[in-house]
Parts: sequence; structure tokens; C-alpha cells
Amino acid sequence: MIRVILRRLVSAAFLASVALILTMNPPVAFAAAGLPLVFEANRGQAGGSHEFVSRADGYEVLLDPAGAVLVLPSSPSAPAERLRLLLLDAQPQAWLEGSDELPGKVAYLTGSDPAAWLSRIPTYAAVTEGGLYPGVTLTYRGDRRHLEIELALAPGSDPRAIRLGIDGANAPRIDDSSGDLVLRAGGGEIRLLRPTARQMIRGEVVASAASFVLRGVNEVGVLTSALDPEAPLRLAIRVSRTLARGPIGTGDAVRIATDAKGNAYVAGRLRTRIGEPANAFVAKLSPDGSTRLYTVYFGGEGDDTPMGIAVDSAGQALVTGWTTSREFPVVAPLEPALRGPSDAFVSKLDAEGASFIYSTYLGGDGADQGLAVDVDADGAAWVTGRTVGGEFPTTETAAQGRPGGRSDAFVASLGADGSQLLYSTYLGGSGDEAGAAIRVDRAGGVHVAGSTRSVDFPVVNALQAAPGGAGHSPAGDAFVAKLDRGGERVLFATYLGGSVVAADSR
Repeated sequence: MIRVILRRLVSAAFLASVALILTMNPPVAFAAAGLPLVFEANRGQAGGSHEFVSRADGYEVLLDPAGAVLVLPSSPSAPAERLRLLLLDAQPQAWLEGSDELPGKVAYLTGSDPAAWLSRIPTYAAVTEGGLYPGVTLTYRGDRRHLEIELALAPGSDPRAIRLGIDGANAPRIDDSSGDLVLRAGGGEIRLLRPTARQMIRGEVVASAASFVLRGVNEVGVLTSALDPEAPLRLAIRVSRTLARGPIGTGDAVRIATDAKGNAYVAGRLRTRIGEPANAFVAKLSPDGSTRLYTVYFGGEGDDTPMGIAVDSAGQALVTGWTTSREFPVVAPLEPALRGPSDAFVSKLDAEGASFIYSTYLGGDGADQGLAVDVDADGAAWVTGRTVGGEFPTTETAAQGRPGGRSDAFVASLGADGSQLLYSTYLGGSGDEAGAAIRVDRAGGVHVAGSTRSVDFPVVNALQAAPGGAGHSPAGDAFVAKLDRGGERVLFATYLGGSVVAADSR
């Protein structure tokens, strides 16, 4: 058992301030990992002539009437490989359409040209292909995070007419023990799991035997047995991917916030096109985590990393982070261009997730990062983070108008429409600081927490006036500060940390 030795008594007021910081991102019932695939209508976000796009577990899916393309990343740096599943001898009039439209829409607000942005793209739980073979309808759907291909055959239709061509795999083979079709591609293994077959006979679902058969080097068919030719038949094939070197992640969720109705807003990074840089995203999920209500991708040609998210009373999400993109999307910006090697950004989305209310760079001539954001009762954004190199924009009312050292924390506030920098200040000593969390209380007081390695951090009414680890430990100390409404006066600022943790053998 670890026993931490506290050297001072902590006042109730101070504990309340720390509690506000710690509860900035409360726990949320979140089931994103269990959400099934969705299929987006391709409005240009996927390029080419493909009609639908989806993102599965470890691969991207592109659909057109000729079949499915699986885009497979083999490593974060190597070009993606493509595996095509072709429907051989399909009728030329075959067509695709989305089915089971979902409530969630998708937006791509990427690049600096608003004319190229895409909004309100519909999503579907499945895509149906008709006119494929006589009496055969194909449906693509998700089995959790994997693609499933279902073939519905009308009574009297011949399953032997279904011929699947493989393009982009090395030496397809059938696993003797499982009956799966095994394809080597993209630095790993793609398996089309052994088909399942079922028929509806006299009102009951009856399972039938089914298996793959190789009909050539790159051609596969399906064999079935014990069929009732007068009953419809459904064949289902699930696609699964494994990698020899472990999974290649295409994205990460970074922060989460909730609104008054319990909807969850998740900010993170995702490669919307495999082999291209990751963009920032915001996904709004229903209170039980089962439904995407919207997804927005935004960013430029560089590295776009969201680090904080908050939601105002109107359900509008505010996101901060940092970007190296010179083509980051801006709307009504305070700063229209990248000033340093990286700048903080502050972006506010409308309640539909279809467009920006504002989006701006925020930074000086050094490397700047937005790390946390909150919103006050007037809808103004309050942002904290880290600034390096000086020239970060400050206001006349700043508590600290000039940098204290090489890198400092900052606290900044933007008006509800983003048109005005209401307040901005440095916060730091001669060492390194970063603001990591921020919370505005009901009275408008601004609470900030972060890290410092300064021996001269500007303390005010401090609980701990001297550093415990700064100057002695590479980790330094935590700091906690509170600014009054509007940020013009620091009510308190204190170190929080020690140099020794005692532990017994228990």
C-alpha cells in the first residue's frame, strides 16, 4: 500500500478549485468500439468512381458495381496496398444504392478552400447491389467492425453462378481446418470466413452446408448442399484482417465532452484516406453510445491534433489543439495564417456538425499548442496550452504580458462568434510551463492547472509558495491558478508538488 505524505493542510476552497479541474471531462458511457460500420455516399471524399466508402477494422472499403476494394495499410509510412474482390460475369446493368439510412451525417471541412468542403453526406447501415446475376441480390453491411457480404438468392437461382475474382493477393488458398479463404496482402492476412448458408423453409430458418471452392488461380466459387430449390437462400461471408506485426492504427480518440442531454462529443485524429496525414475529427454520439449523430473531419496537409473539446449550451462543440498545416480551414479567423512551426487552433462547429461558426489559428512565431478548452455562460471559449518563443498575442489586461521563459502556459478567451480576442495572457516563470486543464465556474472564475519546471513561478496567495520538484526533478511540479471573471486579476497561483513519496512494504 502506498502512503503519500502530505506536508500541508489543504483548505476546502482550494480542494473545490482542484475538483473543478479534475471533473472537466467526466466519465461517459461510451461504446464507440462496438459501433458497426457505416457506409458513406462518396461525394468526392474517397476520390475515383467508387460510390460508397466505409472504414473497417484495419482497412478501408470502397464499393462500386464491379465489386469491393479493400485498401490495406501495411505500416504508417508505407503506401497502402489494394485488394479487389471482383464479381465476375456480373450483368452490366448492376447498380448500388444505400439502404437503412442512418441519422448521422458526415462533413469533410479539409483544406483552406471552402468551395471544396463537403457537408451533410448521408450514411447507411448497408449498401445493396441489384441486377448482379439473375435472381441474386448482394448486400454489404457491417458485422461490428468488419465487412460482411450477404447474397440473397431467389428460389431456383443457382449459387454456382456466383464467381468471385481476386486481384491483389498472393496465392489465395482455403484453410483446411476452418474452410476460410486466406489471402496474403497488405503486410498481413485477409480472411473471408467460411460462408454460412440458411434457407427459410415452412416458416423456419434452416442452416445448410456451404464452402469455398478454388476455380482457378484467382477465382473462387461457393458450393452448397442439401438445398431446397423452392426456398430462398442466403449466403453470408465475413471479412477479417490480421497483421503479422500487430494492428496498424488509423486514428485515436483524445478527449470527450458531454452536453446537457447526455450526448457525447469525441475529439481525435483519423486518417480519412489511408496513406495520407491524419485529420482532426469530432464525432457526436447518442447518450447510450449506440448511434453516431454526426462526424466532422477537419484539417490541412500537415499534422492536426485536437487536444481539448467543450460544448456550449446550444450544443455547439469547441475544439482546440495544434496544427502544422498551412492550409488549415479557417472561418472568420483572428489569425488567418500559420505563424510558427506549429500554432494552436480554436474551432467552433455548428450544432449540426455541418460547418464552422469560426475557426482560427492562435499563436506566435514559435511552437504553440492548445491543450484544453472550456466555455463560459456567454459562449466565450477559454483556452489554455503551451507557447514557445514569444510573440504570442496578449491583451492589454493580461496578468502577465511578456513570456517568463523559453516556454510558458497561456490562457486566452475568444468571443462567442470568434471575432474578438477578449483576453490573453502568459503564465509562467523562467523555466518551462504548459497549461493542461481549464474550467470556468458558475461565477465566471477561470481555473487552470498544468505543469511547471520554474523555480520562480509567479505565485499569488499560494498554498505552496516554493517548488517541490522544479529545479530538482525533470518532472517539475503541478501548478493550479485561478483568475477572476474576465481574467484581469490572478486570485491565487500555487505550486502543487513534492520531491519525496514515501512507501512502506505493504
